[in-house]
Amino acid sequence: MTFSLKRHSCYLHQQSQVIWQGEQIIDADEFESYLRGRVYNRLTDAENREPCVAELTALATTGMESDFLAKFLVSEPVPEPWAVGEAIAECLLADIQNVVWPWNAERDKRTPKASLPGADLVGFFIEGNDV
Repeated sequence: MTFSLKRHSCYLHQQSQVIWQGEQIIDADEFESYLRGRVYNRLTDAENREPCVAELTALATTGMESDFLAKFLVSEPVPEPWAVGEAIAECLLADIQNVVWPWNAERDKRTPKASLPGADLVGFFIEGNDV
């Protein structure tokens, strides 16, 4: 998915193979829509969650099961600020720099206080035929 945010470059530097750059997003309303849509969907793993919720809902055949399911689905804790920051970074890198994230780290969480092993963000930068 390509998403175009109006932005301009604030700085761009390079030392050896390392490049860093800063960009400013110009339209605050556009960025808020981006956060509420694209980033929220990444943070909540909507791509995987929505089919799962639909399947569970179809399995609930009684009122008691439906009530339990509704309570269960809203019982997730509020995301930590660092998780929101990572979701923003993932979405912006994917949409602006063509980085592919093969796996949403939300799927690796087992408990609300889980400390996930390994690197924080692993993605692939695609440029032409090179990855």
